[in-house]
Amino acid sequence: MRTRLALPLTGLLFAPSFLIPGAALSADCAVGVAAAGPCTVPANVFEVTVGAWGGGGAGGGSGNASIASARGGGGGGGGGFAQSAIAVTPGETLNVIVGAGGAGSSAANGANGGDSTIDGYQDEILAKGGAGGIRNVSGGPTPTGGAGGSANIGDSTANGANGTAGATGFGISSGAGGKGADAGGGAGGAAISDTGGTSNGNAGSAPGGAGSGSRTSQSGGSRTGGAGAAGRVTLAFTVSDPDPALSGITVGGGPGPVNVPADGSSSATIAVTVVDGDENPLSGSVVLGADSATTVITPLLAPTTTGAFAPMVGATATAPLIDGVATFTVTNTVVESVTYSAVAYTDPDQPPPVNGFAPAAIADIGDGVVVVFQALPPPVGTAIPTMSAYGLFAMTGLLGLLAGWHQRRRRG
Repeated sequence: MRTRLALPLTGLLFAPSFLIPGAALSADCAVGVAAAGPCTVPANVFEVTVGAWGGGGAGGGSGNASIASARGGGGGGGGGFAQSAIAVTPGETLNVIVGAGGAGSSAANGANGGDSTIDGYQDEILAKGGAGGIRNVSGGPTPTGGAGGSANIGDSTANGANGTAGATGFGISSGAGGKGADAGGGAGGAAISDTGGTSNGNAGSAPGGAGSGSRTSQSGGSRTGGAGAAGRVTLAFTVSDPDPALSGITVGGGPGPVNVPADGSSSATIAVTVVDGDENPLSGSVVLGADSATTVITPLLAPTTTGAFAPMVGATATAPLIDGVATFTVTNTVVESVTYSAVAYTDPDQPPPVNGFAPAAIADIGDGVVVVFQALPPPVGTAIPTMSAYGLFAMTGLLGLLAGWHQRRRRG
């Protein structure tokens, strides 16, 4: 007698998660970037959407105020914004450049904010830093506010807000810092009001917020403009469409390849039927287990219970057709050759060896078959766009208590 195990096949894949703006840079470009450094483009990614803010300019300093006249420096300009989708290559190293915020100096002009970009891609993505505010000292220039970052390059761009001008006189305020561009830009530092007396300027908020000017009154000495905030670069990866050659599940002896898009919801199903060599339904139960756990396919349940089948609808425990589903976690993108095996028990409710087992048999796959594959959300920064396993049924002499899911790996 030949026992044939007909298994239907299910594939379920989750698309990679993307970026969390504002988190620290990781070596694999996993998250949004708030610091400069290199990162590696994940597998199967050919496009990355880059969002960039330039650094904010610092506020102007102040000094030499007379008893009757206060002085306020100009506010810095906010960093500009740019966003672009750029073509990349899997494994490519991207050198992320994040513009620093401008530094304030005592009774001096505020420093400009730095530019943000990807090295080598400046002609596609560039967010300009804001200009520093002008100082307010005796005999000095007019304390104008710094210009917001402009001349940005990208598919979409926005200029940072200009800082407001400082002033000289009784009851005056210093200049406020400009806001970083776009809705995601940081706030500029608040102006120092006439009630603030002599004070350094307020710092801007990230990304790209500019510092306010300082204020000096009643011969209070020199003060420093508020610092501009650093810019930011965020990276959002676009995973390419699955390659059928690497995303199909080919069932030996059963239906053709089953290609499952990595969209997080698609699936393909095949169910399990057990018949003997004469095509007669086989009563009892089939137990599927895993005798090896790898990073490729791992049972979600204990091996002794994974894939334990129950009678199909309308049948009893001794009815002819036994259907069921075995669920596995798939975490690979490498082509695999997987050999499945199972053993049919005559009475699954009794422990071995009381339950008995089917005679020596050849496990084969039929046309009406299903194994459920489930892709875990990938580790941060890892792209798992396809499930690339194909199954074979070719186990002989299934004598014993439990035959596992034997995994024979072949890398492609």
